[in-house]
Amino acid sequence: MTSKFVYKWLPVVATLVGVILFAKLGMWQLDRAAEKTLMKEAYDIRTALPVINVAADLLSINQDEYRYAVVEGFYEFDKQILIDNKIINGRGGLDVITPIKITGTDRRLLINRGWTPWSLDRTIFREFDNPKGKVVVRGLLKLPSQEYFTLSSNIGARNLGRS
Repeated sequence: MTSKFVYKWLPVVATLVGVILFAKLGMWQLDRAAEKTLMKEAYDIRTALPVINVAADLLSINQDEYRYAVVEGFYEFDKQILIDNKIINGRGGLDVITPIKITGTDRRLLINRGWTPWSLDRTIFREFDNPKGKVVVRGLLKLPSQEYFTLSSNIGARNLGRS
């Protein structure tokens, strides 16, 4: 008799566990939706604000993300960051991140200069434009994803982004 009793209750217990699990997953999805709604509202409000002059204004990470900004300075290509394994339209390439030394200050700002594809032979690097002299950059302020950057003392044999 005991084994019949266990087999009758096992599906009920499994169903209850499943309902609780899926209810928790549903609540997590609702929390993520609310978080994304807040991010979208902040984006809409901040992109409508006046453009920030980065040299004149100190930036606040919490208040200035998604604001449009203008910065004048000199790119530091020797400190350039290349983020590999970016696939766009089925083609592999790199995101090019270059620090700019802000005119009149000792501060720097990372500029995402975009994506460049690898050539068909990955041993041959496709050169990209490295403008010389003072530049003026206009764009949207955005904190980089923390998963992108890993600091290491192991530097490769060659710096592929230099000109």
